[in-house]
Amino acid sequence: MLKNIALFLGGLGFLSVLLFYTSSHSILEPLFSHTCPDSTDMNCILKVLTDISVERGLPEGFRALREHYAAVPDFRPNCHSMALSLGEALAHRLPHYEELTFTPESAACNYGFFQSYPNDLLLSGAPIAYVSAFCKDIGTQMKDAVPDLEDECFRGIGRALPFIDETSLGDSIKMIAFADTTCTEISPGPQQYRFCLSGAFNQLGRKEATEDYGLSVDEENPLLLCERQQGVAKESCDGNCQWTAHCLFLGEGDFSTGLQ
Repeated sequence: MLKNIALFLGGLGFLSVLLFYTSSHSILEPLFSHTCPDSTDMNCILKVLTDISVERGLPEGFRALREHYAAVPDFRPNCHSMALSLGEALAHRLPHYEELTFTPESAACNYGFFQSYPNDLLLSGAPIAYVSAFCKDIGTQMKDAVPDLEDECFRGIGRALPFIDETSLGDSIKMIAFADTTCTEISPGPQQYRFCLSGAFNQLGRKEATEDYGLSVDEENPLLLCERQQGVAKESCDGNCQWTAHCLFLGEGDFSTGLQ
């Protein structure tokens, strides 16, 4: 049992789920099969998982996700994106993290929930101090079971930081400067700072590529943003993206092939 839990928590997602899952009928199986006839319908599955998490608690939501992952191989590549979407949905439905119960299973699917929940809290107007307190609290709560959880939560904070200072929107240099300063101020240690900054560069680069927030890639010098950084910031910028004319950013990826 301990070995299975260790595998589950070590970033391998739901490998251990297959040891837990049996062919017996779960009380949640009819809910999925009757509500979502297409077992890979992401919108339908998200609605079911969100409703379960709100009505029965987040542990039950992740139990349903775990069982669906084990039962439907075609769904597995969507595991991380579903956890991200669930975090986003609950940031709107349950924006006070004190109302949620967290277990080690909440970190499943490559920490997706803890990357998106703080991100969307910030984008919805939650105070930075409140969201950073969430990451610190959950890090303390889970430090033995999921040692990297606080780091990934700060990555989620970083993803939102370039986009919450209205005075810098549209200027990528100013946007990342605000994110860098804020990461420095709120991070309890250098590791959390690096993760926070990594999230900021990754998301800012994505928005440059899609030309959101008045941003765009500098066609004459797509390396410009990274070239203007120094120290840890430059390392983070270079490490988060492959700077090309179209700014191809390294994403979270599909880890399913390593889980089966």
